[in-house]
Amino acid sequence: GMTEELIAQHRDDFYKRMIGLSYNEIDSFEPSVKNLHIKSLSQLKESVHIVRHWLSGADGLEATEFRAKHKSWYSKLKSVDGTGIHLRNMDSIEGDTGGTVLCRHSKDGERSIVYLDVGRVYDAIFEI
Repeated sequence: GMTEELIAQHRDDFYKRMIGLSYNEIDSFEPSVKNLHIKSLSQLKESVHIVRHWLSGADGLEATEFRAKHKSWYSKLKSVDGTGIHLRNMDSIEGDTGGTVLCRHSKDGERSIVYLDVGRVYDAIFEI
C-alpha cells in the first residue's frame, strides 16, 4: 500500500493538474458557473437550496420570484442534457445541507448520479 505521505503528495499533484491549485487551497477555489461539471462545495449547497425551494419559493420570495431570480442557474443545469436534476438524502454526506445532495439521472434514466464538490473528486476516484 501507499503511505499517507505518498497519498497526500499524489492528491496534491492531482489537484494541481486538474485545477492549478494544491489540495490545501481547494477551499478558495470557485469554479466558473459556466463549468457544469466542476462545482465547489458552496456552489453545490446553493444548488441544493435552489432545487429544494424551486416550487415553493424561499428567502422571502414567492415561487415565481424565486425562479426568476435563479433562472440562469436553472438554464445552465437544464442544459446538462435534460437528465432530471433532483435531490437525494444521503446520511453519510457531511455539511449543513442535512445530508441532501444534488443529483442528476443518467442518460438512460436508470441511475441517480451524485454531483461531488471538487474537493471530494480525488477520494471518490480512489474509492472505485
